[in-house]
Amino acid sequence: MSQMYPPTAPPSANAGERVVFAALAGLLDAQWSAWSQVALPGRTGNPRRAPTPLRADFVLLGPDALTVIEVKGWRAASVVAADDSRVTFRNGARAQHPLVQAYRYAAGLAVLLRADPTTVGIVVRYAIALPYVQPGDLRGAAWAAAFAGPRCLLADACGPALPTRLAALPPTGTPISPTQASALQRLFARPGHGPAPTATAPRLFE
Repeated sequence: MSQMYPPTAPPSANAGERVVFAALAGLLDAQWSAWSQVALPGRTGNPRRAPTPLRADFVLLGPDALTVIEVKGWRAASVVAADDSRVTFRNGARAQHPLVQAYRYAAGLAVLLRADPTTVGIVVRYAIALPYVQPGDLRGAAWAAAFAGPRCLLADACGPALPTRLAALPPTGTPISPTQASALQRLFARPGHGPAPTATAPRLFE
């Protein structure tokens, strides 16, 4: 069983995040650790303004890489259009493609790793999890290609296939040493890297 931080899903986790939390906790072995709702450095175009921190749904420490996972509790029936950058919903709302979010979070994590000589060179992967979307739900959808590829983990990948799917994510990594693993544990134990405060209102399209 993987080591989860915190050991139970945070109160602010939405339904989709709870499904993925349970999958990570129950399907990954002791080689894995997972942190939920991790604060990461953001970026800003204004040098006078501090960047707004990003909050990754999950960061996983596996045998040879770190993996950032962005979770969306979307249903395929709610989506009417999608491309590599945007998703449009039946009610007219639009959202950034979660793979773009996950990439930004991975880039923020890479900034943290470069700041410590011990963690320089650790591979950072990224993916999205859509636990309520089955592969068959996308069949025939004009926008299905926007959610294809190894970085898109649909409902079938949140079951027994999860360890294999995570291990197959690009790029290829190298074994993480005990010294590097200890440095990562310290990094994510810092203040500000814990769970987010409990949400006071529903978070739409997460």
